Amino acid sequence: MGRYTEVYSLDKNIYKKACPILIVGGRLLKDNHNNQILGQVKLKNIVAEQIKAIFINIATYDVLHNQIDASIEYQYLDLQLQRDDACGEQTAIYFTDQRIREIDVKIQKVVFADGKIWEDDSGETTKLHDCTPLNEDLQDELVQQYQRECQSAYGSNSDSCALREYEDYWICTCGAMNWKEEKSCHKCGKSKDWIKFHLDETLLRDNLEEYNTEMEKRRVEQERIQAEQKVEKEKLTKKRNKIIAITSVAAAFIFVVFVVYQSVQFQEYNKLSKGIDKYVNTFSKKVGYDCEDEEWSDIISDPYSFEDRNLIKDKYNLLNQKGAVYALTDDDGSEYSNIYTVTWIPDDMLSDDKISEIKKIVMKKYGDTEKKSDYSLEDYTSLNRDNADLYSWDIEVDKNTKCVLNLVIHRESGEVQLQIVNYDYIETIKDENESGSDYDSDYDSDYDSDSYSY
Repeated sequence: MGRYTEVYSLDKNIYKKACPILIVGGRLLKDNHNNQILGQVKLKNIVAEQIKAIFINIATYDVLHNQIDASIEYQYLDLQLQRDDACGEQTAIYFTDQRIREIDVKIQKVVFADGKIWEDDSGETTKLHDCTPLNEDLQDELVQQYQRECQSAYGSNSDSCALREYEDYWICTCGAMNWKEEKSCHKCGKSKDWIKFHLDETLLRDNLEEYNTEMEKRRVEQERIQAEQKVEKEKLTKKRNKIIAITSVAAAFIFVVFVVYQSVQFQEYNKLSKGIDKYVNTFSKKVGYDCEDEEWSDIISDPYSFEDRNLIKDKYNLLNQKGAVYALTDDDGSEYSNIYTVTWIPDDMLSDDKISEIKKIVMKKYGDTEKKSDYSLEDYTSLNRDNADLYSWDIEVDKNTKCVLNLVIHRESGEVQLQIVNYDYIETIKDENESGSDYDSDYDSDYDSDSYSY
């Protein structure tokens, strides 16, 4: 249970002829904490003049409707009530007698903002007539037609009350009370004559028929537009599907071409990679041995006549290129010379595209590396690179040699260098052999000093 219990309620909309105040409602409440009785009365200004004070008279009764005391007067002061404004619903009127269970409220005096005063003439009070639903006078479709006409003329389509005229006031279709002498509703602005004219049932039926005819025309037109839009949409859909189909086929074709290209590239890579593996595996096991050792017996038939930079294989295909393999010895003047480097030299000059292709293969196969021309062979193992304990590589280019691919294979017994040298280099070797100059065996040749990373 809450703090307050309602013990009595007044009738709603108590009206007295010519009185500027309507008693909208009222009630008695019991305070469950201290059993005190209090009342609330809601009052509404129904005239055009502003009101600043209201005096009411309250008669109190017990549960048997016996009047308890003389009437109580209560004043609502400092008001600024405009027409249709209300007051009192939040104002508590406390009674001292806890036996009170009924009240009767009368408007005793009303003071207007201009100082004029309205006083009770002891006339009888009555209940203000409620709004009569408009559909009691008209069919629903005619009510809707009247509301459409109100919307068109006055911008409101919520009218739902029947027009009613009484002795000194009339009720507008919007539900507002107006005095008899008022020609137009003070709330919505519709004139009484306009309302009467447009509530004529014959007129409403004629207007409804015109409305339905117009709506049918609009419906047919809308269906036509929708049909055209549907056809256009279907055309666009077909066109879009066609584009999608063409695009899908093109994409599939490009994908197939790409896959085939990748496959060819992969096969080509595998082929070239296997060629390098074969070259490395064939000669890395032999490099480091004396030319008379059995490791070289299948290639060098006469080790006693073998000299530095001798041709050991005149036909050796590598990287899809024809070339020859030469062997370099330590050339220390001893009877037997250890072969420490094997060099493959192509018959024809390698193109820039071929060099780039070789670089991609080597990089994919052996990983990236730093520029190595700034380091001696002993420094390679200290470089921070993947698999540095197995190999290092670099492609060097200079004006004389064009291109040198150096692969350094690390063995327990030492490092073995394999070289793939471009065509120009063989000319350098031939020139040196013919002039009798010695090859720079400390791996600090001229072409190294001017080289740069490719």
